[in-house]
Amino acid sequence: MARRTRFHSDRNELLPLAAWPYVPFALYDRFRPPRRSAPWFDRRAVRFLERLIGPQTRILEIGAGNSTLWYARIAGRVDAIDGQTSWYERVRQDIEGVANAAIRFVPEEEIVAYLRGVAGGYDLIMLDTLDAPARVEAARVLRDNHPDAVIGVDDQDWEGHRAIDDIMAGWHVRRFAGMKSNPFAVFETNFFSRRPFGV
Repeated sequence: MARRTRFHSDRNELLPLAAWPYVPFALYDRFRPPRRSAPWFDRRAVRFLERLIGPQTRILEIGAGNSTLWYARIAGRVDAIDGQTSWYERVRQDIEGVANAAIRFVPEEEIVAYLRGVAGGYDLIMLDTLDAPARVEAARVLRDNHPDAVIGVDDQDWEGHRAIDDIMAGWHVRRFAGMKSNPFAVFETNFFSRRPFGV
């Protein structure tokens, strides 16, 4: 089903009232040079992350990007993986010399199998890559292997990703639907936790 308007998510839900004040910022971001070091999420989701992450936070980022260096600046440790050669090389250069960040190349078709071997110990895991079936399976693996982590999923409103809602049933959820700059449309970034969110 197609979105009714650019102000509706892929679930066809209208942009929440709390997100409307941020629409001009997304429009501004659309026409200015891209921010090199910032997550490409709704600004409310980024503010949530700023409150969630501290100097002791260990982050696993699945799908590296402009956010990797941003995480490294405010977290204790960032381990990123990516399966796209261009992003891997770009982020590897961005974090060269950054002591608390590392990136590993894992071909996309091998990421879910790789995640099965990654033990717990992370406080935050961000899932922002893979096609829908693999992303859903990755969410299942992360839920089982990292029950104490907050698990963030970008583009959660996309039809193929919505099965993650069922996988994470029983967990607390914080949903952030907001405008992205390119394409200028509503997308969701959601966070799941077994425990109530303290922020």
